[in-house]
Amino acid sequence: STFREEQKAAVEKTATEIFREIRSKEEFDRLKINDQYGLSIITVHNTILDRSEWRSSGEEQIVALSLIGALNKCAQVKAPIFMDTPFGRLDVTHGERVLKYLPKMSDQIVLLVTDREFREGDEIHLAGKIKTDLSLKYTGEKEGSIIYPTTAGGE
Repeated sequence: STFREEQKAAVEKTATEIFREIRSKEEFDRLKINDQYGLSIITVHNTILDRSEWRSSGEEQIVALSLIGALNKCAQVKAPIFMDTPFGRLDVTHGERVLKYLPKMSDQIVLLVTDREFREGDEIHLAGKIKTDLSLKYTGEKEGSIIYPTTAGGE
């Protein structure tokens, strides 16, 4: 139980550090792991926001991304992170903050995004960390989809 409590504290501390870096609301102070192993937002006034109906879907996504990053950083084995639509519920400001933070989350990150989530020019926030950029195109019921290298023109 001592090891579990130490790991819980490490994940909570790391999740809070990530959360502080990507959140925009200054009244949100830190994250705390609750009894159900979910994350609660603690405000600067020590109000506990532990119910999803008290938080927006974008705030929920920021909390989830903070937890993913913390679990990966606190793990004893390095692993890539796979994210599907990680910006779907985020406003532009939070999307940019998350993009800037992503290279710190893991040595390898795979993002599955739509053109509505990852707009032309967003790659600048990843500071040259993109190794491969591929696109998926649906070509028809018989052919299915094809994967091809994304070109600079965004084809």
